[in-house]
Formats: sequence, structure tokens, C-alpha cells
Amino acid sequence: ASDLIIPAAAAKLGDRKLNDAAVELLLELCSAVGPSRVLQNVWSATQKTRSVMTLQGVVAFASKVVEDFSATALDLTGIVDFLRVSAD
Repeated sequence: ASDLIIPAAAAKLGDRKLNDAAVELLLELCSAVGPSRVLQNVWSATQKTRSVMTLQGVVAFASKVVEDFSATALDLTGIVDFLRVSAD
């Protein structure tokens, strides 16, 4: 079920009105299914977006996940790959 919710929430990370709710939902999912899985799904859902606001929201969300769950709980190669693809 989380695989259906995450892309919809990820799309709202650039929305000024819904960003806070999307971040809160995604953080709760991180607690339930693990931060690496959530981040991987967020990256997959937003990989082709060109919206600067959405990309900023994704990076801010990833930063929050690192703060809350520590970098040791994450697949850092996934973070690097997402940033590399987004920069192209």
C-alpha cells in the first residue's frame, strides 16, 4: 500500500500548501516501512520531474530523513544517484 501512497505524496513536496502534510506523511511511512524504501520510492516517483520546487522539496525531505533517522539507516548511493540524475 505504501508503494501507492508515496508517489502521490512525493508529487506534493513542491506544493506550498501541501508540502508540510506530505513531509509528515512520508516521515510516518519512514517509521513504518523504513527510510531507505521511502526515499527510493520518492526518487523513483520524482526522477523525471523538472519542477524546481518539487526537486527542492525532495532534497529538503531527504535532508530531514537524514536528520531524523541518521545516514547509517540510508542507502547513500541512492542519494548520490538521485542528485546526479536531477542535475542533468
